[in-house]
Amino acid sequence: MIPADTEIWAIIAFMSVLFVLAAAFVCFLAILVLKPLLQQYALARPNARSSHRVPTPQGGGIAVLLALVIMVFLARFLLPASLDAPGSNSLSIVLAAAVLMGGLGAMDDIRPLPASFRLAVQFVLAAIVVAFTVHDGQRILPVSIPLLLEQAVLVVAAVWFVNLVNFMDGLDWITVAEMVPLTLFMIPLGLSNFFPGDDEALLAAALLGALIGFAPFNRPVARLFLGDVGSLSIGLLAGYLLLRLAQQGSLVAALLLPLYYLADATITLFRR
Repeated sequence: MIPADTEIWAIIAFMSVLFVLAAAFVCFLAILVLKPLLQQYALARPNARSSHRVPTPQGGGIAVLLALVIMVFLARFLLPASLDAPGSNSLSIVLAAAVLMGGLGAMDDIRPLPASFRLAVQFVLAAIVVAFTVHDGQRILPVSIPLLLEQAVLVVAAVWFVNLVNFMDGLDWITVAEMVPLTLFMIPLGLSNFFPGDDEALLAAALLGALIGFAPFNRPVARLFLGDVGSLSIGLLAGYLLLRLAQQGSLVAALLLPLYYLADATITLFRR
């Protein structure tokens, strides 16, 4: 006879796969609907530093963000018990911040915004996410470092990470290659009660599925990019997942997961 725990885990794993596939389908379908509009209004035109040679539509992140939000709220509706989990309000705040970050990116995709304005909004949204994520005396850096300084460092790190994800978006499949392993790592941790609630597993699964739905359009040679609307919001969401991982005493893991991505972009920017 199969142990009861094994049966429960098999059901959880099966439902998780279905959830990821549903998110992928929603994103794929949304891209098919949106692509003609993106082709007309959101073309990324190549420049001297571009990795592509012909104008390519951007804004696929709209579909990624749409699929993610739909799936998260659908899961919350079907699993109302998760609303009572510790810190369950944090995910709603993070999603709202990600949507606002995506809105900022969408405006910039259509008509470039002043860099100072973009950066100011990014700092505000990153500060909101950090403020609602770091609570109950949880520390990441040594306690000898003042809490206010730690939070300031986290905000700066979040803005830096968001912009690195944005910087890397012009390379085919690069964001998919980074975020798929990251989310795959986070899902089993969330399902095994590594975190206080189930928000991290839910967010990671929704993001994983949405990126899988986007991946066929972004494979080399890319026919669609995320655009700022996707890269900025995904950067914020991934940063939140890494922050939650670090809060559980796994700072090294939180640094290692995106390290090649961070190192590649950071070294490139410094060389330029």
